[in-house]
Amino acid sequence: MNSHSAKIILVVDDDPAVLRFLLALFRDEGYQTWQAGDGQAALALLNGARPDLVLSDINMPLLDGIQLCRALKAAPEYNTIPFVLMSVDRVALGRSDIAPDAVVVKPLNIDQLLTVVEDLLAEG
Repeated sequence: MNSHSAKIILVVDDDPAVLRFLLALFRDEGYQTWQAGDGQAALALLNGARPDLVLSDINMPLLDGIQLCRALKAAPEYNTIPFVLMSVDRVALGRSDIAPDAVVVKPLNIDQLLTVVEDLLAEG
C-alpha cells in the first residue's frame, strides 16, 4: 500500500459500472473511497464527515454534480475540499458559474484523472 492510504475520495456517479470502476481504481492506488449514486446521497453521506476530495459526474438524478459543487463550495465546512467534475458534456464543463477545482472529460483518460487527483490532494 502506498502513501495515499490516509486520503479519502468521495466518488459520486449514478452509473453503477462507472462507480465500481472508479472505486476499484482509487482503492488500487491506495486511497480510501466513499460512494454515492447522486448529489443528494453525497450530501447525506457527508453530514459532518469530510473526504479529502470529491469526484462527481455532472448528469445525475435528484441533485446533479453542478448543484452538488455549488452546495459544497457554499458551505464553510466543505468549501476547501477539492471538487472534480466529470462529464461527456464539454459545454457544461465550461460553464463559468460552476467553481470546481478541476474538470475531466469522459471517456476518462485514467492517467490524466490520477494526475489531477494527486495534484489537488498535494495542494491540500
